[in-house]
Amino acid sequence: MDCLKYDYRYFVREQKLLVIFPEKPFWFVGDLSILEIVKYFSGEIDLETLKYVLENKFDYSVDEEKEVVSYVEKLFESANLFSKNVDIDENVCEIFPNAVINVTRNCNLSCKHCYANAGNECFDNELNFEEMQKVIDTIVDLYNKHSYDKRVLLSGGEPFLRKDILDIIEYIHSRNAIPAINTNGLLISRKHLETLKRCECELLVSLDGATKETHEYIRGQFTYQATLESIKMLTDYGVNTKISMTVHKDNICELESFLDIAKRYRVNGVAINPLNVFCRAEENGLKRVKISELYNKLRLLSKKSEANFYYVSRTDYANLGAVLLMNIKFHYCGVGSASLVIDYNGDIYPCYNTMCEGFKLGNIKENDIFEIWKNSKILKKLRKLNVNEFSNDCKICEVKYYCGGGCRGEALYQNKKINSKCPYCSDIKKSILDLMFELGNGDNKLFQNRIKFFEFAKTLYKH
Repeated sequence: MDCLKYDYRYFVREQKLLVIFPEKPFWFVGDLSILEIVKYFSGEIDLETLKYVLENKFDYSVDEEKEVVSYVEKLFESANLFSKNVDIDENVCEIFPNAVINVTRNCNLSCKHCYANAGNECFDNELNFEEMQKVIDTIVDLYNKHSYDKRVLLSGGEPFLRKDILDIIEYIHSRNAIPAINTNGLLISRKHLETLKRCECELLVSLDGATKETHEYIRGQFTYQATLESIKMLTDYGVNTKISMTVHKDNICELESFLDIAKRYRVNGVAINPLNVFCRAEENGLKRVKISELYNKLRLLSKKSEANFYYVSRTDYANLGAVLLMNIKFHYCGVGSASLVIDYNGDIYPCYNTMCEGFKLGNIKENDIFEIWKNSKILKKLRKLNVNEFSNDCKICEVKYYCGGGCRGEALYQNKKINSKCPYCSDIKKSILDLMFELGNGDNKLFQNRIKFFEFAKTLYKH
């Protein structure tokens, strides 16, 4: 008998058994009898003891016993769990990441949860149009050589405050790339529509509640109806439009109504993300929603209608389901290897949540961005982050390689150390265990879209 190479842990809920091999990682769900078979393959009990337990405790016939043991053995073989050398690649991808350009820090709103701390203070030193062209050229050229993505992401502040925003959009389109724009939608007028559609723009419009009261508590008076009118104008004209909701404790109750709005206005997709309690969100006393609660609601809502299923199947919840089904291994969240942010003045940072002192990588006006990507000491240090070094709890955690230790930016903000325990560790762990048990039921169609995406992305990564 080959012995299992990896230690295992298990959880029991309602007569279901979840077995996890944390160091692989690998997991599966079965009935309670499977635990005895795992014990056999790990060398804890011998074959005679296994047969006795299966026949007397679980009423297995001899044929059933052989069939199930053979099935589990094949499962373990396919997952390379037996004693043999297993090569687990730990290299980060060599593909140039999604790069976000904050085209401005100015904004016509002052939202209570804005991570960019944007407003109407008239931030100076914005990249001018010629500088924007050079940034776009650099990104598109790098995409053509080192990426599969064709989207140039524009954010802010509010991008449509720039008088040259249509020129920027036109220029991105002229480079055979797709302009993707985060916006509150309030400054978009009919004069923009032809350009937005012709240039194949993807717009993500913020709607932080399904009711006037909830949305305007975050975004200010007279914004709710105007946002809905903007969404309708965009979708009626055929502009690719998605809506985004930042979920916190006071608006999670409106999630179903938010999806109803998405359906009513025929938007192309939704983004549903839990609040990051940074800066303004903390100052304004906004409370983070538990991820396990959010994901449970999304799971239930996905079963209520075809439209809900479509929208939920393209959220981060679906991403997590795909990660678990594919057993994708994360040593950390990916900061330094998955994204770059170019701020309004050209400063470059690893991600939105690390736009702070000590993490500035350079400036696009002075430094070659691909040289930064390859050789930055800060990025090289970030790429060596490992969940096993964040805390003792992380080191022994059953799901550490599925969560990667959580967002490093959140850990940095709360603990002042980037290699520290995520402040929402127990909630993340619960959300993963809950989803594993749910996936064990076998109806996993909701996650197939994201699995296809990850399978495609894997073909472009060096392993």
